[in-house]
This record gives sequence, C-alpha cells and structure tokens, in this order.
Amino acid sequence: IQSKLILDCILIITSVVPPELPMELTMAVNSSLAALSKFYVYCTEPFRIPFAGRIDVCCFDKTGTLTGEDLVFEGLAGISEDGENIRHLYSAAEAPESTILVIGAAHALVKLDDGDVVGDPMEKATLKAIGWAVEKKNTTFREGTGKLNVIRRFQFSSALKRSASIASHDDTLFAAVKGAPETIRERLSNIPKNYDDIYKSFTRSGSRVLALASKQLPKLSQPKIEELTRDEVESDLIFNGFLIFHCPLKEDAIETIKMLNESSHRSVMITGDNPLTAVHVAKEVGIVFGETLILDRAGKSDDGQLLFRDVEETITIPFDPSKDTFDHSQLFDRYDIAVTGYALSALDGHSQLRDLLRQAWVYARVSPSQKE
Repeated sequence: IQSKLILDCILIITSVVPPELPMELTMAVNSSLAALSKFYVYCTEPFRIPFAGRIDVCCFDKTGTLTGEDLVFEGLAGISEDGENIRHLYSAAEAPESTILVIGAAHALVKLDDGDVVGDPMEKATLKAIGWAVEKKNTTFREGTGKLNVIRRFQFSSALKRSASIASHDDTLFAAVKGAPETIRERLSNIPKNYDDIYKSFTRSGSRVLALASKQLPKLSQPKIEELTRDEVESDLIFNGFLIFHCPLKEDAIETIKMLNESSHRSVMITGDNPLTAVHVAKEVGIVFGETLILDRAGKSDDGQLLFRDVEETITIPFDPSKDTFDHSQLFDRYDIAVTGYALSALDGHSQLRDLLRQAWVYARVSPSQKE
C-alpha cells in the first residue's frame, strides 16, 4: 500500500509538470542568447540566464566598468610651497626633480622580452606624461634626469592603500612612496598647508588623486636593504605632490544606468576609490541624484566612531552604531547615502547595518574582500 501511494504521488507530480517544460526552458535560454548577441552581449554560462529574471539590484565597479580603463594624466598639484591656489595644476615640465624621481621609482611596470611594457594603466600614463621610459632589469630612463635603478619594491597593499620602492640615482639611495592621500598623510614628518583642501578639491570634481612622498636613505649594502621593514621605509616621509587623473565615463554608462532605473532595478556602485570621487561619478551616471551624505570615520583615529558628512563637509551628523534608537528614516528620505569600507567594518555585527545596506547607493574605499 505504501509503495502504491508513493507511485501515485509521483504520477501526480509528473502530470502537473508538463513534459515539454525542459525543452521550452532550453528554447527560452537560446532565444535569450540570440537576443543578447544582437547587442554584442555574450554569455559563457547560459544556465544563469533564468536566474537573471530575479535580479533587482545591480552592483557596478567604477574603474574599467563605469569609467574607462585608461586614465588621463591631468597634472601635478600641491608642489607649490605657498599652497595658496589649491586648484592649480602643474605640468611635467614644472615638476621639481624630487617629484620626478619619485614618479620614476614608485611603480611596478615590467618590460617584457618583446619590448611591451605591462602593468597598471595609470602608472603607464604617469611615466609617459613625465617622460620616463621603462627599461629592463628594473631601470627607468629619462632625458635630462638619467637612469634610475629600482632595488626593492613593496607592492601595493589594499589594506595599507599604498606602495613603495627603494631606488638609487646618481649614487643616492631613496625611498619613493605612492598611495591614497589620507594614507600618505599619516606617514609624513610634516603635513603641508592645505594638504586636505588640495586633494579634496580634485576628488570632489571626480578626479583620481594619488599622493607622492619620499625620503633619503643612507648608503646601504644589498643585504641591509633587504633587512629594512616596510614600516621603516614608509615612515618620516617628505611630501612630493599629488598626481591628478581624469576618469572619463564609458560611452554607454549613462544610458545603461538609465535603462536599469527605468526598469525598476536598483543600481549601486562599489569601488576602492575615494568616496568623494565615487559620489561625483555616481551623480554623472545617474546612480544618485540628490545631496549625498558619506558615512565614514569621525576623525583620523581608528576608534570606531562614525560620522555622516556631505561632500562639502558643511553638514556633519554623528552616528553611533551601538544605539538602536538612531532615527534614520528622515535622513534616508532626504539624502542619498554613501558608505566607506571603514564604516562597513565598524558596523559589522550591528543591527543598523541591514538598514544602511538597503539605503546606500555608493560604497567607496572598500577592500577586495569587502567587494566579495
């Protein structure tokens, strides 16, 4: 009796599910592939197409996805001692030799046997604009400056947000460091006037900004150089200016986001770039429209304190994640929200995090692990 009951149940199920369903589903997937190919969209895993109908949130990276891969070098900023004109850009010809040497050393480009130079497109654009040519055996050459030899490299770390090199030029040994402005700021022996104002003025307008710094090292043998720790190399630095890059949007970025908005999909940006730059690009493509508040650390220390501030830093609203009584409804109704990777880490395990994830449109300065 029990086996007959099981058999009857199976017969009922098979009669409810049409035998043509697998074939119809396959035909629907093939039709979708054909329709997508007309728009030059190709799918390597067709079995995922049926799941795409359930998507209501689309997350985009910034560099290489919404903006082009090739950044445009605009110039140098912050190399003037008076610091009066914070928006002034200097050309490569106006750069002091110390800045030129840092640019020639602080890179990870490699020249292959066939002559091709491979590495970060941003570093390629920088060295080309300044006039450095990458040669073999970790050397670079510039007319008028001569040859520079990179002895040791500390590769870029997403956790530290900087990279460093030890190089020699004319029997002089020095350390060259490049990274996020807020990170380099903490490693300087003397912070220049208007340091924050200069780099923030460019990031607010959507530019990509990197800070340069260096310090002279005593003459050391190769074994002694290998013994140096990263912290020793990247401490007590002298500021050498900001690199300013323009991030042009891809031709179809605005139209793509517009189509997703019209189809009731929620578009979100997730990037490792500066939050001010990210918010500017998000406004350009149509991810955010109104005034935006950025949730980030309250000060310079890592004490877990958070603060909402607008792009111009004229509005500041303290935020305590430990208090569930924070009334965020009016805040979310009035402002678009951007969240930094630091804030995400500080909010981990707090009940406020779920509400923020539903309301945030931009995630900036996030690590690769946070992107996952």
